[in-house]
Amino acid sequence: MFKLLAKYKYINKYFRRHPLAQHNLKKSWAYYLMYNVIIRIKNTPAKFKWVNGLNIYTQKGDSCLGGNVFLGLMEFHESAFLVHFLKHSDLFVDVGANLGHYTLLASGICGSRTIAIEPIPTTYKRLCYNIMKNNIRNMVDIRNVGVGEKDGELVFSNFDNNAINYVQENANNNSDLMVRVQTLNNILNGKSPKVIKIDVEGYELFTLKGANKVLLNPDLKAIIIEINGQCRRYGNTEEEVFRFIASFGFIPVYYNSFTRKINLLNNYNHDSDSTIFIRDLKAATFRVKHGKKIQIWKNCYI
Repeated sequence: MFKLLAKYKYINKYFRRHPLAQHNLKKSWAYYLMYNVIIRIKNTPAKFKWVNGLNIYTQKGDSCLGGNVFLGLMEFHESAFLVHFLKHSDLFVDVGANLGHYTLLASGICGSRTIAIEPIPTTYKRLCYNIMKNNIRNMVDIRNVGVGEKDGELVFSNFDNNAINYVQENANNNSDLMVRVQTLNNILNGKSPKVIKIDVEGYELFTLKGANKVLLNPDLKAIIIEINGQCRRYGNTEEEVFRFIASFGFIPVYYNSFTRKINLLNNYNHDSDSTIFIRDLKAATFRVKHGKKIQIWKNCYI
């Protein structure tokens, strides 16, 4: 009973912190209960309607994608920024694509070309499935590799929860995976992305160091990157990650999805797991002002 009550309080607190769910608590709870019943009944990925006619296919353990069912849009402001910012002719790079949240938004709504990078083989297959079922396979280049400071191999964890796998310092058990790794410089090989999203569970600084040529490219206009305490497992700090990105001329911002206003920050976003970095405030403001709309549920447009 106490565990159930504690879980209720935790989820309700999470809903109340989400920009959309906090104003739609009954709806979020109804979708949450429906979602959990369905994924426990089905042994295969279940289909759920998402934004702008997209569908997501999730099963138990898919916290990184399934939350979109009852939150409407996970990583709300960062996700909205991507859709508002990208244009049809742009290239988007999704480092740590997981099951395809950002890839589906970029190619499924904006019509942008995407390079989606996912190192864990089982997660990679599920990513391919979501991309194929949404009929955007011709717009997405999917790579089953890891990303790091240099080419080679790294040991990755292989947990059932596909959202939390990360680079291991050493193999800890038989379930760990040896994965081929490339630098982002070599993966892109001269290609010029407009936006890069990086979510590598604390391995951000190594990923960035292997992308120095990409970061120097003036065509790269924005970065969405996870900066939180997980980098400390590798002896790095959030400040080191922030300073490295800033050294290439990028500035951190907070994005208000409802007003489409970009606000400058002095440091990485301490109120979110991820931070948006841009090169040019004026150019970014113009882009998001004229970007695509997102339809969430039936009556919410941002």
